[in-house]
Amino acid sequence: MTKISEYIEISKMVYEVDILDRNRSNKYKWGRAAVYVALRYEGMSYQSIADAFNNNHATIIHAINQHRNLYKSDKLYTSLFESFKNQTSYNNKDEREILVNFINELPFNAVHFENILSYIKNRYYWKSDLD
Repeated sequence: MTKISEYIEISKMVYEVDILDRNRSNKYKWGRAAVYVALRYEGMSYQSIADAFNNNHATIIHAINQHRNLYKSDKLYTSLFESFKNQTSYNNKDEREILVNFINELPFNAVHFENILSYIKNRYYWKSDLD
C-alpha cells in the first residue's frame, strides 16, 4: 500500500468521507487537507501531490494554508486532524528529520543550505534551546 492510499484510507475512517469525491463540504475539504499535509511532511512536492490527485499545485498550497489557519482556530478541525495524524506513520517522524528534509528541497546552493541548517540547528530548532 502506498503512502497516498494509506492516508486516503485513514482519512475515510477519521472524516467518514471519501476525499476523492468532488465535494466542497467541510469534512471533505478537511480530509483532503489532512492527506496533503501528511504527504508534504513525507517530502512530496506540491506538484507531485497535485498530480496524484489530478489537481493544480495551487490547490494543494491553498489547502495546506487553510490547514494552518484552521488548526489554530477551529477545535473540531484540530481534534479530527490530531486523530488522523495519530494513525499515520508521519506522526512518528522526528521533527528535526522533517525540517532537514524540507530544507533539503529548497532551491539554494550548498553554501546557503549549510548556513541555514547550521543556524536553525544551533539557534532555534533544537528543543533544548527552546526549554
